[in-house]
Amino acid sequence: MARCENCYKKTRVGRQVSHSGHKTPRLFKPNLHAIWVVRGSRKVRIKLCTKCLRKVRKEQEELKKKLEVKLTKPAGNQTEIAAK
Repeated sequence: MARCENCYKKTRVGRQVSHSGHKTPRLFKPNLHAIWVVRGSRKVRIKLCTKCLRKVRKEQEELKKKLEVKLTKPAGNQTEIAAK
């Protein structure tokens, strides 16, 4: 069964309605993407829906920015103190 491993979104059942009002059953499938993620010390392939994938990528970008700021801040502060 197609299912997002983060939010557990899965296939839902509904009805397709034609112009004349005739109803036929149909499936609404989540937009899933398979990506590789590091969990602990292992690289694992998981399926995520588009919404969760965007959240994961945004969190990764924020972590990278925080690490860059932490690495550059001490060096910047030391040069400012030396200049004074």
